[in-house]
Amino acid sequence: MATTSSFQPPQESINAGLVQYFQNTNGKQPITYLFYLADKDGNPATQILLADLLKQTGNVNPFDIPDGTDYRDARVQKLAEVRFICGIKLEMGIPPGCVVNTPNKTPQLQLPQPIVTLGTTSESVLFNMYCSSVTVIENSPPTGFATQGSRKWFSQQPWRPWYVQTRTNLMTTDLIKDLKTPYFDNNPEERDALLARLNNISGSASSLQQLIFNLDGAVAQTTPKFDGVDDSAAEYMLGMSFVKLWATVAKERGSPLIGT
Repeated sequence: MATTSSFQPPQESINAGLVQYFQNTNGKQPITYLFYLADKDGNPATQILLADLLKQTGNVNPFDIPDGTDYRDARVQKLAEVRFICGIKLEMGIPPGCVVNTPNKTPQLQLPQPIVTLGTTSESVLFNMYCSSVTVIENSPPTGFATQGSRKWFSQQPWRPWYVQTRTNLMTTDLIKDLKTPYFDNNPEERDALLARLNNISGSASSLQQLIFNLDGAVAQTTPKFDGVDDSAAEYMLGMSFVKLWATVAKERGSPLIGT
């Protein structure tokens, strides 16, 4: 994420800009998938993306199979053949139920923790990764005396957001000329208004600096607790993948300006 200022902006300004970004992109963020295949001992040994799973199963996406589907279903059996053990579906954004509407007042955002908490140095920034939707499927094939396998679905529920708190650092880079990023390509009015302001300041955006969060290097600070996930294997794989998935989407979509 970025700012056009040469100094570190206030924490409130950063969080306000990020909230605006998520509101502007509500329903427009890409849905990201990650799947795990088991080894011969039943351990999650291989990570693959949706395209690879579809190729191996003949276009079977576990998230297209309704929860509660009988394990003998042909699609479920296709997944079992490739040793599918877990799938994660994630869309970054504001969690459901966290925008509170009060009569005659501006809607208020209520999150368990601010998206960003600045530290005493650029190396100690706390960044909370929130999602508008997260679902995980844990797949258990029949074993031993168990004649039926199981497929457990877990999803983030309203007012009970799943998130991971990470520690990252701020880096300084040149501001992208003409603001050519996926975010501003999808929000041209915001881009044009900001470019007009930047041109009034310097004649071009290229002479300005931006601060960016190094989400590629983000490290989880606590063991995340995903409310309602009572399966240890599903919780482990979700926690192991959450930060990487979130950071990948943020990088692919381009970073918004969060202060000017």
